[in-house]
Amino acid sequence: MKKRNDSIRGYASLLLALSVFTLLASLVLAGSEPQGPTTITSAGSGRFQNNSGSFIIQAKAGNVTALVIDNKRVTEAWQGYYGNVTGTITLDDAGNFTLYDWSLPNPSGEIYASNGSVVSWSNIYCMNVSGTRSNTGDNGAGGSQGIIYNINGSQIELNFGINVTDKDGLNETFNDTYTDATGFRTGAITIDAVDGCSLAHPYTTEAYNSAGWQELLLSDNTSLVFTALIRENANGFQPGSTDTYDFQTLVLENGHVGSEVAVTNYYFFVELS
Repeated sequence: MKKRNDSIRGYASLLLALSVFTLLASLVLAGSEPQGPTTITSAGSGRFQNNSGSFIIQAKAGNVTALVIDNKRVTEAWQGYYGNVTGTITLDDAGNFTLYDWSLPNPSGEIYASNGSVVSWSNIYCMNVSGTRSNTGDNGAGGSQGIIYNINGSQIELNFGINVTDKDGLNETFNDTYTDATGFRTGAITIDAVDGCSLAHPYTTEAYNSAGWQELLLSDNTSLVFTALIRENANGFQPGSTDTYDFQTLVLENGHVGSEVAVTNYYFFVELS
């Protein structure tokens, strides 16, 4: 058999190459809005290498041969991030000199990745891209749904070069609904089961687990805000029990033919509790 691998496209392609991030963030007090992390440090990025070669199967006159063929290819629509979070409540002066601080050894909260640099947190609401849910629930300050992005997700997909029939589309990825009655707060907005927010489950030990990682889809009618719920020191997507992280998230990125070298900027915010 002859097998030849594609060369790796650059880090800038931002597909499903998973990047390790460590977030060092100041605590956002209850009722305040999410803020940018103090620092973000990348520990590298990697991606699966598509196979562009071929397998040789010999043909012999008179034979009838059964084949089982499997193919694995890199998504052209998603980038993944995962990593750990630390936090501190601090009493600093204007020069960032600390009089006293309190560390958060087990932070909880959310990591937000927005495709817009500024998020209007007072207008934040849950998006439901299944096309099966009516406009009910909190849905942010004004209750408005999908002024910029189509509620069924098709316009979002077109913006990222995704065909509505693609198996790695938005609906196929955010295929569950957030059902936590207690929920969480994004600034002054409560997100809970009433909102019917579309939900994705990044994998645990390379497998889907509805009781594991949770990522919600929010918007302020201008930006998509991918929202990962922090799980302190939880088992991640890699096999084994030593790959523990605080968050895992996927974000949309167009890496389809013609856009292979294009990148999408994502702006990270954090809200710890």
